[in-house]
Amino acid sequence: MCHCQTIQSQQLVDGRWPILILIEALLPGTQSLTAGQRLSALYQEIRKSLEPPVGLDSQPTFEEIIIGEDEKVPVSFLENGLKAAQAVARIMVPRTIGGRVFGTGWLIAPNLVLTNHHVVRARGAKEPTATPRELGQQASASVLWFGYNVGTYTEYRCTDLVYANEVLDYALLHIAETSINSVPLSDWGVLKVIQIQPNLAQGTRLNVIQHPGGRVKEIALRSNFYIGSVATSGRFHYLSDTETGSSGSPVLDDNWQVIGLHRAWDYYNRHYKGQSIRFNSLGLQYTAPSKFSDLAVETINEGVLIHTILDDLPELVEREIEHAQGWS
Repeated sequence: MCHCQTIQSQQLVDGRWPILILIEALLPGTQSLTAGQRLSALYQEIRKSLEPPVGLDSQPTFEEIIIGEDEKVPVSFLENGLKAAQAVARIMVPRTIGGRVFGTGWLIAPNLVLTNHHVVRARGAKEPTATPRELGQQASASVLWFGYNVGTYTEYRCTDLVYANEVLDYALLHIAETSINSVPLSDWGVLKVIQIQPNLAQGTRLNVIQHPGGRVKEIALRSNFYIGSVATSGRFHYLSDTETGSSGSPVLDDNWQVIGLHRAWDYYNRHYKGQSIRFNSLGLQYTAPSKFSDLAVETINEGVLIHTILDDLPELVEREIEHAQGWS
């Protein structure tokens, strides 16, 4: 008496299908009972609810499609990105010769902030370079704003310069453990970093959390493609957007792990001459394709791979960071 096989093709997921099977099994032994009559009525009611509307030959289907590469991400991507952004701060460095510069830095350990050497040096190309003493003085006088997202912020002072390397363009700063209004520095967390050489394919997405122009925090996570690396220098290149003031920002993969320290922009052909690539090969068809898609990449952003910096640090400092990162 049952038409369950035709109903089964509808792939029911709301519980009605197993109920029909159960009632069908009970009906042969209960037909002479009042309960059997009730079961039969219930059976018919459920079957009727499954009938397609009159005049509809079959259930409608609506096809969906992935256009190009599947670029959907789970909502947790945004949640984890916001969590990572808490550890990024705006840095203001007062110059011993007058004026100030802005940059970005981030917590690599509970009271250690990483930024660029040239941010702490705070000198223009035509100005005399800062002496080691001036470098230390400017570092110690630096001010960091955490939580500077919409206008409010929490201010911390740098206490001293831990270590710096001009060639690799990084500086490690020791930060006071509490803000000027007694907020613990530990409230902002620590960014997780990749300890070894990352395996990156051209076009891999690289996100940059930054304070461009000393403004509130921004993030580059749209047209943000990895270009390549120069193994001999520890430098790597990408198309993620930055501005003056973004120097010292963390460059992160889609798992929000730091793979490098952003430092500057450069010309593509200085590093990859004879290996031209076009924007449309990287998926930039969303940016005015009629104007840009066939153009070759000419300018790129440059960072220093984080494992190169870790390998350069003094052993005791490296151990402190390894402990904070949970590697030991």
